[in-house]
Amino acid sequence: MFMIERKTIHLGTFVNMLGVGYVIQYSSLFFINTLPVLSLPLRFGIMFIAIIIVCIGCGLYLSGNLGQAPWDSLAHLVNKKFPKIKYSTGRMIQDISALILGFLLGAQLGVGSIIFAFCLGPGIQFFRHLFERTFFKGVIFE
Repeated sequence: MFMIERKTIHLGTFVNMLGVGYVIQYSSLFFINTLPVLSLPLRFGIMFIAIIIVCIGCGLYLSGNLGQAPWDSLAHLVNKKFPKIKYSTGRMIQDISALILGFLLGAQLGVGSIIFAFCLGPGIQFFRHLFERTFFKGVIFE
């Protein structure tokens, strides 16, 4: 990313790189320690709410042009170099490739990880375009 598209590096890049891991770690600990063992339908409901929250968050920060995390910028760069490949398609390929690589290296794949891999790309693209047409309409970023 640094060598190919330096324009995508801003404050948000560093905040994302340094902060997301801690947020995931501590929020996971919080939910594991505070929520009782939940039924499968309730866990799926929480997972779908989480997917929507992640897609809204990514769509918002990507449409604000505050910088992109390296992982988020890969699909953006593919879309920019090959405009016929939508961001959502590039992101799904990227996420599914990471799942396959993880599995080949010995990781256990959960149903949630697979669902996330298929849903993040389209969800992020939807909310990104929504925010660009509403909140950031007419805003020029430099």
